Parts: sequence; structure tokens; C-alpha cells
Amino acid sequence: MQDSPLYVRKTKLELGIIGTLDLEGAPVYHEELKKCQRYYRYYGGKTSADSVITVLGSGIAATANILEWTVPFQYDMAANPSIISSVNLVVNHGFAAATATAGAITSAALASATFFEGIDGLYLQTAATGLTINTPYYVVLPATGTVSEGDEVISYLAFSAEP
Repeated sequence: MQDSPLYVRKTKLELGIIGTLDLEGAPVYHEELKKCQRYYRYYGGKTSADSVITVLGSGIAATANILEWTVPFQYDMAANPSIISSVNLVVNHGFAAATATAGAITSAALASATFFEGIDGLYLQTAATGLTINTPYYVVLPATGTVSEGDEVISYLAFSAEP
């Protein structure tokens, strides 16, 4: 036998008879992100100092208190998600911060939203206030929230399709 070094390029030790990870290729970031986004989406991190508006989606008033709106997603979620929100969402007629707020979608209304599958996003039907029938609206994440992170108060909206 020769005294030559042994080089181990990759190794993995697992319990059981079925391997869980293919070691032949390194994970591709966008593919791994796509897998994660099937189960969780997060919008926000807005502080009261932010002046930029986060538009979550747009829709049209089906009635004076029902808004049918879409949140665009690049990838479909694994299941209809639950919605987690730190604030009531604002319903506006336009993008500008100075645009008059038409109404609101409360956290309670988000929790009982009706979902419809779409090919390019999540379609929701939620209770809202201050709507005019057949009028288009933008659903906006306000810059002030109820969750404190250090000295900052943040607002956010998350979609979770965890089993």
C-alpha cells in the first residue's frame, strides 16, 4: 500500500435508508427562495419615519363594504394562506401619500378574508369601510404600526401557508 493522502470532497451522514439532500449540485438561490415563498410572504417593515407607500394590491368595490382585490405573487402559494397583519390596511384612490384615504380593511376583516386562486396572484374578498361600488382602489400598508422593534414602530403584512 502506498502512503498517499485521501481527499474527501463531500460527505453526509443521515439516520435511515433514504437520503434527503442531493450533494451533486449546490443549491440555487432563486430556486430555494421560490420554495420558501410557497409557504410565506412578508411585506413591510415600515416605520413611522418612512414616507414611501407600500402598495400591496389593487381591486374594485363589489359593494359599499366588500373589496375584491389582488396581491400579485411571482409564485403560487402551497395553499390558501392565513394573513398576519400588525395594522389595519388603508384603502386609497391613488398612490400619492396626499391622496385622500377612502377607507380601511381591519385586521379582523383580513383574518376572515375569502381567497380565490389566480394564475398571477392571490385574489381576496374582504370587508372594508368607506367604499363606492364599482370604484377601483389601491390597498396600502401604512407607515405606522403596533409592533415595536427597538425604538421604531413597524407595520407589516404576512401571508403564511404553513401546514
